[in-house]
Formats: sequence, structure tokens, C-alpha cells
Amino acid sequence: GLVARGWMRSAGEWLARGYYNANSQIVVRLLTWRRDEVPAGLAEAAFWRSRLAAAAAMRGELYLESETAAYRLVYAESDGVPGLIVDRYADWLVVQFLTLGVEVRRDLLLGLLVELFAPRGIVERSDASVRRQEGLALRSGLAWGEAPPPALEIREHDLRFQVDLLGGQKTGFYV
Repeated sequence: GLVARGWMRSAGEWLARGYYNANSQIVVRLLTWRRDEVPAGLAEAAFWRSRLAAAAAMRGELYLESETAAYRLVYAESDGVPGLIVDRYADWLVVQFLTLGVEVRRDLLLGLLVELFAPRGIVERSDASVRRQEGLALRSGLAWGEAPPPALEIREHDLRFQVDLLGGQKTGFYV
């Protein structure tokens, strides 16, 4: 089943905690190396909120918003959120839930994204074929809030682009 579990080394020493999906080619997605960090039960929302906030804080250190209206806000395993991609395009977020572990937390994660980033809308582009390897169907469309215009104008440095978040390449643009 899909649960956050702890794993031990063969010598019985603590190793890490992650979620397990027997149907995936990657059966364990690591969430934390800390034994005291348990992303389940009452602490689950706080765990995911802290991961999303930390990812945003790292991007904030780059001062991206002064240079561009489009950038990757959450980058899956790199930000400690295996299988979740979140791109910001001006006032909209585009999400991809690529693993079963984040898929079962979809509603929780969407709520946290709204709480933390106050977007006008969230578009889901979970239409990557890698979802099939996780035992998941493809899904795409408006997940929350207001739909973006069909040709949303974004700025990247001094250049302007029109992107289609609902039907464009991957999450709408190569950020």
C-alpha cells in the first residue's frame, strides 16, 4: 500500500522515511532522512506546507519575480516533494502530480498551494505518460479557481511570450 514508512539498514540502523508504491518502477520515494519527521496524521499538512514554503523561499532568494513572470516554483525531488511539479505563470499556477504519493494528497496539496501563493487559478497538467508507470490515469484541466486566458502573456527578462497553460507544451512553456 501507499504509506509513509520508515526503512532500516540491514544492521537495524535508521535509514529514511518515504512512500511506497509496489506498482511503480521506483517503489520508494524518499521524503526525509530525519527520523523525527513523520509526514502523516495530524502532522501531514504541516509537513507538506513546510516543503512548499521552503521551495518558494529558495526561489525567492533568486529574485526571479523582478526578472520573469514564469518560473518553476516546486521541482519534485529537488525540493523534497517527490512527483510534484509547480510552475508559476503570472497569477496562475500549473501543477503536475506525477507519482501516486502526491496524487493521493492532491486535494491537500492544492489547498496548500492556494493558501501559500494565492493564485487566480491552478491548472493541472498531469498528462505526462510517466503517470501510467505509477498506475495513474492522465488528467488535465482547471483544478481550482479561474481559468487562464488562452494566450496568457508572460515576461521573461525583456521578452514577452504568449503561453497556453491548458494546451501548451508540458506545463505551458519551458521555464
